Amino acid sequence: MNDQQTGQRVGDALRHHVPQAPQAPFDLADVKVRAGAIRRRRTTLSVAVAAAAAAVITPTAFLALDDGPTRDPVAPTTQSPEPVPGPRDDVTLSADAPQGKPAAGWFGDDFRREFLPPGTENGPSDQVSSFGDRWIITHAGVSKLHVVDPDGQEPPQEHDSASAFAISPDRDLAAYVGADETIRLLSPDGQERILSKLPGPDPYAEVVSVEGDAACAAAPQPGCRVLLSFDSRSPMFVEGDGRFSEVAEKAMDATAMHGSVVALKDPAQPGQEAPCTRVVDLEEGPVWNSCDIAVQSFSPDGTLALVEDAYGSGWGDPRLGIADAATGEVLFWINPHGEQGGFPTGVWEDADHVVVPSFNSVGQNWRLFRVSTTGEVEQAGPSVDGDDMLFPYVPPANP
Repeated sequence: MNDQQTGQRVGDALRHHVPQAPQAPFDLADVKVRAGAIRRRRTTLSVAVAAAAAAVITPTAFLALDDGPTRDPVAPTTQSPEPVPGPRDDVTLSADAPQGKPAAGWFGDDFRREFLPPGTENGPSDQVSSFGDRWIITHAGVSKLHVVDPDGQEPPQEHDSASAFAISPDRDLAAYVGADETIRLLSPDGQERILSKLPGPDPYAEVVSVEGDAACAAAPQPGCRVLLSFDSRSPMFVEGDGRFSEVAEKAMDATAMHGSVVALKDPAQPGQEAPCTRVVDLEEGPVWNSCDIAVQSFSPDGTLALVEDAYGSGWGDPRLGIADAATGEVLFWINPHGEQGGFPTGVWEDADHVVVPSFNSVGQNWRLFRVSTTGEVEQAGPSVDGDDMLFPYVPPANP
């Protein structure tokens, strides 16, 4: 089946099974206020932004996938890690960058125009991922999680959610926080299991990562584990049998995990405005710490990290960096349009490339760029005119 046929069948299935009720659009001021909170979460930004807007948005709309550039999942990298590239000059993105292949797993503006009700916009915290032989998707305006059969043979699954989902490396297990404040595991065939209730009241809890396979959604299995981050307590693991354990002492947030290595945020040091980052190997101990940068995500092979400045305010990131995951040394920074714009997120396409949607505040347009870990740049999608609240590109959720 080709991409166009897949997109059409998904759309037909969704339109057949799900009513297309209008929604109230996001209020611009509300979204800009929420953008500051979004930045402290992981790379595929959290649907917690939508919780504050739930009172003004009727949760009846449903997402569908557009005729995006690809339908292939981003395969985990299994090759042996190679030496990390050395430092190089910073990279500035521009419209002069050569055109490359479409970014794997990303969806464009048709995601909104073709499949969402009138007045509904893409949000900075929309998520999509291949999920076994299905797709799992969430949207900032709907406190729902949906699992879609692209062939339209099965009706979409719908789950009430209060958080973004995390996807396992093999993309056959998802974890999320339900609307009833339970931590849940979900498999592509609809098998769902509650691990536990959240440990006491908390304004917000996010699933940062999940380990295990589809069998974990049916019964406790070795290797099943969920990493949770909170607003008002230290991050915790929830094991497959429901037991809780603290990840590290005095940490205030968890932002990324790869294998046994986890990136944590600690309270700011005296004289510092922003939280400090601590990277810890849970088996071997501390790796590095910094009060200047924060980790958004680790590369699929764990050798590199996508980082941002520790302190930020306003909309998005003014720059993103590629750093050595073992030392925290920034190899180079990626700057949008000569610092005339920003990034809402960045996603590892594979172990050697990061894809970033870049907003140009002067030209009032968006572009999708692919940046290699050695600094080569190419465009990975068409330019889209619009302001900083358009978010025309929907990113794939990375494990």
